[in-house]
Amino acid sequence: MKDGQPAPLPITIGISDGSFTEVTGGELKEGDAIITGASGGEASPTTTGSSPLNQGGGAKGGGAKGGGGGRRGGF
Repeated sequence: MKDGQPAPLPITIGISDGSFTEVTGGELKEGDAIITGASGGEASPTTTGSSPLNQGGGAKGGGAKGGGGGRRGGF
């Protein structure tokens, strides 16, 4: 927020579990008000840009399948 109005603020994000995302850099300070989504008002055009958080391939399905594997236990 800048002068009581929403304003973009570049940040650097770290890891995310889909519900919580770590903010690792930028000018965001603890206690700052943030907007994580919006509803109502005019619809904005949808873009299909590349996001490191969306590695699944978009609305046509696809995406990474399977999974599992990796290290288990014994930390």
